[in-house]
Amino acid sequence: MRGPDRRLYVADAGREAVLIYDAVGTFRRRVPGLAPAAVQALAVHRGRLWVVCPRRVLVWDRAVGVVAEHTVDLGEPLVDVAVYQDRAYLLTETRLLRRPAW
Repeated sequence: MRGPDRRLYVADAGREAVLIYDAVGTFRRRVPGLAPAAVQALAVHRGRLWVVCPRRVLVWDRAVGVVAEHTVDLGEPLVDVAVYQDRAYLLTETRLLRRPAW
């Protein structure tokens, strides 16, 4: 996932980390203050990194760190999340749900 700061954010489930690379692929660092288990996907919305885990979504800001944590209980794990305008689209293995954005 490419962020607004021209960095590449990579979810590494094996390390339970989100890693930052520059535009030519050089490793820079782990995202500080963020060690989510079972990272499913990443998204960028309004300059913030959204880290999708099976039962929650963490919102990370480069200047502040984790600014929000949203628990999601859909009866099955989240696979991905997309935000468009005022809606969040929550993807599971069997459904795509729409709800007001957080």
